Amino acid sequence: MMYAVSIGGLLVCNGFMVMLIWNDLLSDVMEHQHHLSFLEGTGITAFAYVLVFAVKYGRATGVSRTRTRTRTPSAAQRCAEMTPEQRSALRNELVQSCGCSETQTKS
Repeated sequence: MMYAVSIGGLLVCNGFMVMLIWNDLLSDVMEHQHHLSFLEGTGITAFAYVLVFAVKYGRATGVSRTRTRTRTPSAAQRCAEMTPEQRSALRNELVQSCGCSETQTKS
């Protein structure tokens, strides 16, 4: 609910700003222009939102892209594969850089 209210509020504020900018600032530049109403300014803003989100989150249609994701091993898996010397080196590095105590690194 809060998301819809905040997006709606932004749409109203931006629509009002588009209307003001179009009517006040562009009236000096263009002689024969159409004055925008509030709903037209809001419509332009909503259209811009749709375009921005389509570019940002859209996917190509017609082209099937299959991505092969390689799973990266988790920290537990990587630690299980370590040799005792590597574990000792990691433990010493954690003690030196993070300030962990020796008892915290063993658990």
